[in-house]
Amino acid sequence: MGPYDIVFVDLDLTENPGEDLVRSIRQIKPQVPIFAFTTNRDLRFKIKILDLGADDVMTSLCPIDELLARVRAVLRRLENHMSSTLTFGPIQVLMERRQVTVSGETLRLSPTEYQLIELLVRRHGMAVPRETCLAYLYTGKDEPDLKAIDVLVWRLRKKLAAHGCGNMIRNVWGHGFKLEIDPPAEAVSSAPRRRVSDMAEPALAVAAGD
Repeated sequence: MGPYDIVFVDLDLTENPGEDLVRSIRQIKPQVPIFAFTTNRDLRFKIKILDLGADDVMTSLCPIDELLARVRAVLRRLENHMSSTLTFGPIQVLMERRQVTVSGETLRLSPTEYQLIELLVRRHGMAVPRETCLAYLYTGKDEPDLKAIDVLVWRLRKKLAAHGCGNMIRNVWGHGFKLEIDPPAEAVSSAPRRRVSDMAEPALAVAAGD
């Protein structure tokens, strides 16, 4: 993909599903603004496209002045966040290298593990639904069930635990997962802390290449 400053995607004209295209662009170009156009007015579809990396989704033609104003608004938000490194606590995501470090030490991650931790770091402090993780990581016929996300989270926790950060990925009951630094106060006072190595491994196995 060339050195574009901004990408406009007409989701109705693509041969492949629009969400696949947006996901692919975002993975190749983490910083480039993406504007998506579609005649699909379903709110769930728009939310999915935004979750996959689009900066704006428009469901109808708008005057050129409005479009340019939307572009300027996104560029203003991005101009102070153009670093190719995402940081949350001791975790750094080096997007150009597709590499993750914890306290300066490199984590050995599979491609899907890298994508998942990048997503969680991008949205740290917010609950990310399993469905969003699944849509971000997998496409079409290769898409497994939701248990695959639990397996990936378990593997990430185990690798983070080796660097003293095994409790950073939290389960949010009924919502998904959230990346946080400090454990909730009630968890510290009322429940003994288990080591990640003692946690039961999820029953579903994921292929080694993931």
